[in-house]
Amino acid sequence: MTAVLLPGLSGSSAADFAFLSPMLARRTTVAAIDLSCEPRFDSIVDRVRSELPVGDLTLVGYSIGAAVALALAATTPSVARLVLISCPFVGGERQRQFAATWAALTPSARRDLERFAALGDDDSAAGDLAPFDERLVALLPGVDLADAAAAVTAETLVIGGANDAVLGAGHAAVVLGAIEPSRLAIIDGGHALLHERPAHVLSLVDAFDRHPGRYPAGSLLPAESA
Repeated sequence: MTAVLLPGLSGSSAADFAFLSPMLARRTTVAAIDLSCEPRFDSIVDRVRSELPVGDLTLVGYSIGAAVALALAATTPSVARLVLISCPFVGGERQRQFAATWAALTPSARRDLERFAALGDDDSAAGDLAPFDERLVALLPGVDLADAAAAVTAETLVIGGANDAVLGAGHAAVVLGAIEPSRLAIIDGGHALLHERPAHVLSLVDAFDRHPGRYPAGSLLPAESA
């Protein structure tokens, strides 16, 4: 089983998975695929599909990378397990406002908005948060994975932040309801969980990859599960 890591709005696996990647590599084979800035979301999905390793896969996606992972899982039989961290599902007014506001700002003001939206009041991880890529941010409002979610058969773990200001606090529960073989873990954090709570995310991902059926589909994982 190979764990494939797909990054968030920075597009950089090295930046977003700096903690998780070497930790997961102690136990399993890890492949990281950066997100190229294609003009269409479907183009990114197709490009990542062409780079997937051969064999059974665990896809671990973060933010826009989680959306790519979900789209791939719907059409790729080799995806046996799916982990969605801060996953966009269907773009709404919140995502449109965020993308439009971010695009109108100066580079330094964009960084301030990124830190506020992704980290909230907890800016202790601000130095580790890589700058967002404008072409990936522009794709965020147009994400629509309702049809793809209904086609996912891989065992799935959804991880959401209780204070996600980019997607909304209830967004992860919507993803849970849309993917039949999924379960949900809510972490006390914002959108940038890989930067805010990396050890907590690692424990959830590692436990799920070892025993994906420990918690039944549709369940909310207890806090002590991690």
